[in-house]
Amino acid sequence: AHSDRFAELRGLRLVPWQCDLPASSANVSAWEREYHMRDCGLEALQRLQPDPEDLVLLADVDEIPDPRALRHLASCRLVD
Repeated sequence: AHSDRFAELRGLRLVPWQCDLPASSANVSAWEREYHMRDCGLEALQRLQPDPEDLVLLADVDEIPDPRALRHLASCRLVD
């Protein structure tokens, strides 16, 4: 089983969201589709209302982050 490979990711809160493109999306550029997807992601993030200490990653469903990179990111502190 692959569960051992991803043991370090247990306990993460994964929140999938879906963004449907408008019916007229066949006539828009790749950049316009990208902007639309980012806007949908922002709306999902606003509905989620993460805590200030939460680490939020936006990724495609087939992109599994390296646990070492997550630990490193989690230890970083933002400066105002």
